[in-house]
Amino acid sequence: DLENIGDIIETNLVELGRSRIDQSVAISVPTQKVLTDFHELLKRALRGAIQAVSQNNSQVASLVIDMKDEISTLANSAAVHQAARLVAEEPNRIPAYTIEIDIIEKQKRIYYFAKRMAKTVMPVDEQIELDRAAEVSV
Repeated sequence: DLENIGDIIETNLVELGRSRIDQSVAISVPTQKVLTDFHELLKRALRGAIQAVSQNNSQVASLVIDMKDEISTLANSAAVHQAARLVAEEPNRIPAYTIEIDIIEKQKRIYYFAKRMAKTVMPVDEQIELDRAAEVSV
């Protein structure tokens, strides 16, 4: 899972950054805040997942898994912010929207792998219960 996270960063996020530069897309201050807040939450999740695995700590793993609602709420809030920005009178708003939404999607994907790492230290019966709960919420 760490390799998958590294691939997302190395391939996808770096490419999005280059694309933003190539297209001269500026990220507004409010959008920077949204992306930074998401990134901070993601860092907490990833650090927690690494700690959970390295220390075989199911309590920390549970905290990472429980971040799902917070991640979803922040991602939805970011999407609403981006949709509002799409109709703003700004140059390059469509390329900016596309890049910013892609950044959020890649960050959500990184959380998915962090959560998956954390689940590996949970007792098997709890893993099964988490998988069932995830199926029901879809």
